[in-house]
Amino acid sequence: MAQKNVQTVIVNTLASSDYGLIDEDTHLPRPNYWAALLWKRLMGTKVLDPGITANASLRVYAQCMKDVPGGVTLIALNIDQNSEHTVEVPLSGMLYSLSAPELLSKIVLLNGTPLELTSDGSIPKLAGKPVMPGELSLPPRTITFIALPHAKNSGCR
Repeated sequence: MAQKNVQTVIVNTLASSDYGLIDEDTHLPRPNYWAALLWKRLMGTKVLDPGITANASLRVYAQCMKDVPGGVTLIALNIDQNSEHTVEVPLSGMLYSLSAPELLSKIVLLNGTPLELTSDGSIPKLAGKPVMPGELSLPPRTITFIALPHAKNSGCR
């Protein structure tokens, strides 16, 4: 939708619905909360051409990186249930890959580590892991953000 210049989309509520970001009974983040949080922290508002053609089970989007002049963030959604896909990473950056043990799990993993609130109820540090230039394998059923702060994209000022 952003590629078609849609300015605002509102689909989630914070709580009190079947698709809220926070579970209304436990007040714990639901899986889509973590994806929305990473989006908010990494994706700017300017949409770019990712240079990768979508197919039936892989979608790749690119936007200027939030608060990083020249930086670019890619998001790759491998919606295939069984197969990996690969993308070419043009330069080093940080990887934030969301997955789950099962498709309908309430547990979300960031780079293989479960995401959960800290003992005082705070949001944990959402640490990326370094990614180097080259071919990157995207496991099935993953949402992967690739932050490229040193992209030097002239459109991202």
